[in-house]
Amino acid sequence: DLVRSRGLGDVYRRRTHEGGDVHTDNVNIPSLWDYLVFGCTVPAAVGGWNVIVSGHAVYHYLVNNMPEAVNVLSGDYWWEYRGIKDDTYRAPGLTYDVRGEPHFRYLRTYLEDAHQKVGEPMSDRQMWAINVLDAVIELPELQFSRRLQVGEILITHDSQIFHGRTSFADLIDAQPVDGQTNGVDAPIRRTMERTWVQKRPR
Repeated sequence: DLVRSRGLGDVYRRRTHEGGDVHTDNVNIPSLWDYLVFGCTVPAAVGGWNVIVSGHAVYHYLVNNMPEAVNVLSGDYWWEYRGIKDDTYRAPGLTYDVRGEPHFRYLRTYLEDAHQKVGEPMSDRQMWAINVLDAVIELPELQFSRRLQVGEILITHDSQIFHGRTSFADLIDAQPVDGQTNGVDAPIRRTMERTWVQKRPR
């Protein structure tokens, strides 16, 4: 899998073919991205469906069924400036804007790595809260799946839409999009282009 990310500079990131945890992308910096733009250059031969979950639906489920998890997620966690600099910062996993709408910051592996890096394991309550969050995000009735085709673009409000990906496989002779040899007609590996967008302050 080859994903080109823009917003912190153009970076090609090679990933595994395994499914990815459902998450938000706004975990590398204290401020939140406004939008995630995710475009399909080449889909996988099989699999690679995008999984979308409404943050509003997750929040309302938590409020109605696990309100204590809302309180814990609203507390500070450790995060890394991964890919930017070797440092950490603290920020809540759940915040609210001036209209009272919920905004999530969540990518479990990054969260766990940051706590390990600073030598401060998550408390039992914090671990319980993210276990609850994972369980709610994975509820089938809250998930929408779509396999993007060539030229299709997904635009989401990053902190209010969780996203993930199912496992996939390319053709055995597939080549990376940036490694094509002139004159060689070979299939291309699954390739997506991701852009993070922040609105300019008014």
